[in-house]
Amino acid sequence: MKPPLLAMACAGLALSATTACEKQKPQIQKTADALKEAGSKTGDALKEAGVKTGEAFKEAGQKTGEAAREGADKVRQAIHEATKPPEPPPATPAAQPGEPEQKHQASGPLDLTVKSIDGKDVSLADYHGKVVLVVNVASKCGYTPQYAGLQSLYASKKDRGLVVLGFPSNDFGRQEPGSEQDIKAFCAENYSVDFPMFAKVDVTGADACELYKRLAAATPGDDKAKPLGEPKWNFTKYLINRRGEVLAKFDPKVEPDDAALTSAIDGELSRN
Repeated sequence: MKPPLLAMACAGLALSATTACEKQKPQIQKTADALKEAGSKTGDALKEAGVKTGEAFKEAGQKTGEAAREGADKVRQAIHEATKPPEPPPATPAAQPGEPEQKHQASGPLDLTVKSIDGKDVSLADYHGKVVLVVNVASKCGYTPQYAGLQSLYASKKDRGLVVLGFPSNDFGRQEPGSEQDIKAFCAENYSVDFPMFAKVDVTGADACELYKRLAAATPGDDKAKPLGEPKWNFTKYLINRRGEVLAKFDPKVEPDDAALTSAIDGELSRN
């Protein structure tokens, strides 16, 4: 092939290649755009996943912190109860010369003086001769609506000798966090409570008030029987007869209008 012809052939090939490249350019650009879009979406997805993962770790950290604080509170309470020295038993007065020695008899739950919700001293002995229902109450509990039933029970039977005594306590789930005045206002505004209410007390453990220690230790009808025990939750009910003797304990799930409770009350009201 002569040199001019070779040059012409090369030029033709170059032109064909250029034309082919031009034809492929839109497709190449389209592919590049698609890759760019896919990369952008992938980046957005990774960013969103990172944000969600961070929020999940943050939430898990908060829950872990709350659980740790709650656990620490329980540990401190257990240590406090374990290290608190027991209260000495009351001394029995010595018999005077010429007098027979008398055995000490434990006082009943109504032989105590407590604080009313207004901070005044109240002698529970004033309730001797009545049928008494003692209830540990709370304002932020699932059983709090029982206030209505307790008020109705009291209103319908107080003329026959029933009295309901409400003792607020923050022992269970910290469901009574307010002050006595907060509690009093809550009961009046929401349930029109007018049965006697008292100052907040502890009802379980070593710090339980003396009233609830006596209620928990009561063995109705038989000194060798198993004690009734402490409340297991808010709105546990203890029934006391006209002689100041603890008769029975009713769990929180027993509503104020439950037949088991009302029949026991009616039975005691019928006795003089």
